Amino acid sequence: MDAVDQALTSEFHGNQRSNSHGLAIYFPRRESSFDSDYNSSIIDFPADTEWDEFLLWYYGTGGDEITLLAPDDGAALPASPPATFTWEADSNYRFKIQFSPTSSFVLGFPTLTVPNSSWMPDTTTDTIPAQVLGRIWNIIQKMEQINGIVYWKVIGKAGPSAPIEISEMRSFNIE
Repeated sequence: MDAVDQALTSEFHGNQRSNSHGLAIYFPRRESSFDSDYNSSIIDFPADTEWDEFLLWYYGTGGDEITLLAPDDGAALPASPPATFTWEADSNYRFKIQFSPTSSFVLGFPTLTVPNSSWMPDTTTDTIPAQVLGRIWNIIQKMEQINGIVYWKVIGKAGPSAPIEISEMRSFNIE
């Protein structure tokens, strides 16, 4: 406890927990609760550790961004031939694309990840290969029959040890 007391830089606890002691780190649950004054130009800890940059990455507002280009959210796609899915990123990425009949993208069925075990090539703009899309289009059509809608998003990775970046989510249905 002596070491913990020596490590404390400030102390705060409410009246309901007047005997609380220990170490904590600044980690707001939501981006909307993030204090923009918590940055390396004002506070030593984020300057020494890049903690503020991690939080921005965690909330999806820092670092690189993957932007979905087509199809638009809520688009109606023809049953055949399959539509083209395109996106771009701020820097070179390897990509995967995910489809799901629910917006939760639960791992495993019914989420479909393409490609499943590898990554699409490095690029800043990409399109899912037509031959790959052709093979999976029947699965996507079956997903659409579950809720009348399919959700899609893109997952990117700039390199082997880079963190995974996830795009926004869009939806479409099949005419």
